[in-house]
Amino acid sequence: MKETITILKMLETGKKVQYEDLTNVDLSISTLNGRINELLKNCLIEHHLKRTNKKEEWYTLTEKGEKILKYVKEIEELERTTKKPIQHEREFHPQVYEEEV
Repeated sequence: MKETITILKMLETGKKVQYEDLTNVDLSISTLNGRINELLKNCLIEHHLKRTNKKEEWYTLTEKGEKILKYVKEIEELERTTKKPIQHEREFHPQVYEEEV
């Protein structure tokens, strides 16, 4: 999960992030490819290909990816300011889980 968030944050820059840039994430190539495919399948990132004199290929965040990343950052900020990791969504919506107890 942490590496997937790192990929989203790398794409947040708005620059044309290429596959080679993403290989800097601490993942094996096969895992990286799987994460990229999952992000594409869930419409969080887009793959761009431009063929002119030279082939250009890069990834960007979708609007949905930007929203998800915004929520992730809010959670990270909450964890940072409370110094308590958020373990489960129960901490956000305890009323939903009250019946389980």
